[in-house]
Amino acid sequence: TERGGALLALRHAGDAADNDFQRALVTLGEAMAARRLGDSTRASALLSQLRAHRRQRHVLGNDYLAAMERIVTAWCAYDRRDLDLAAGLLARLADAEPGRSLLRYHPQIRFEWNNLSALIERARLLYADADGIALEARAHAAQRIVAQFETALAAALESQASDAVQQVAANLGMTCWLLRDVLGNAVHADGTVDAVRWLAMSEWQALRNGGPLQSAWNAIALMRIARADTSRAALKLNDLGTQAGPFAEAFDARYWPQRWSDVAALRLREHDSGRHRYGHVQVSGLLLELAWFAHADGDHVTARTAMNRLAQATQDLAPHDRAYFVQALKQLTQMADAPP
Repeated sequence: TERGGALLALRHAGDAADNDFQRALVTLGEAMAARRLGDSTRASALLSQLRAHRRQRHVLGNDYLAAMERIVTAWCAYDRRDLDLAAGLLARLADAEPGRSLLRYHPQIRFEWNNLSALIERARLLYADADGIALEARAHAAQRIVAQFETALAAALESQASDAVQQVAANLGMTCWLLRDVLGNAVHADGTVDAVRWLAMSEWQALRNGGPLQSAWNAIALMRIARADTSRAALKLNDLGTQAGPFAEAFDARYWPQRWSDVAALRLREHDSGRHRYGHVQVSGLLLELAWFAHADGDHVTARTAMNRLAQATQDLAPHDRAYFVQALKQLTQMADAPP
């Protein structure tokens, strides 16, 4: 995308809107884009604007707009990791009409509701004290989460929304990885192959629809998987290409250079140039991976530069995200300062 990207396109759409429903859709789209870029303050302001617009006028499609407004509000709560509020908002949508019927018959609402519900439950399971939950109960919870993502995927395919398919495939991939200890099976006990295949499907979908580099999440996830096993050398891109199976062509060399450090650096250049815009968490994730892989490659200047920039970037993060990156930065610093 050119400078300004989706937000600029939405503003142009707003200028062209000639009725209340179109204007409301543009406001909703802007709120969703702002949230995905990590600007929850802007997203909340736009949602308030949408709510006022709906109440002041009889807007066509009001039930759909009200449901989406609630879902995006729940997303903002999830981003703050206020999981109870996010889950409560979704539950109230499903418990009464017209939300119940929309959830049953409208594929976009069904996708959004199930995708976010599964993310909330995944976060609860990951944050829970593993010692306090029996392995069997954790396994059942993990399977329910996967099933809910699969429901979201079916709805995304039904709605023919490529962005939705890409999102939920990525979420399935990370779920296979994050919950691999309880989802493991006899064939792929570490969860790597299933995770890589779903993430590759997500990236393949982006490439097929002309949107590679729109998001950095797949790259960040694959780099984390690649370096996860500290007992051996990091997996190379060729290894992951083999595991990707039918989606191996997703790793087009234009967007996936052979060294992981170059994969991260390419996306940071896209962000810094304004050709693509990533949220604060994605930029921090790319900086962390660049620092890690540059250090592994022996490029200590690049690693140190990335670490310094990451230390600055953490100031813009929400507390739960900041804590993760501060801890990761501490480990990187210890690794970088260790004698060879």
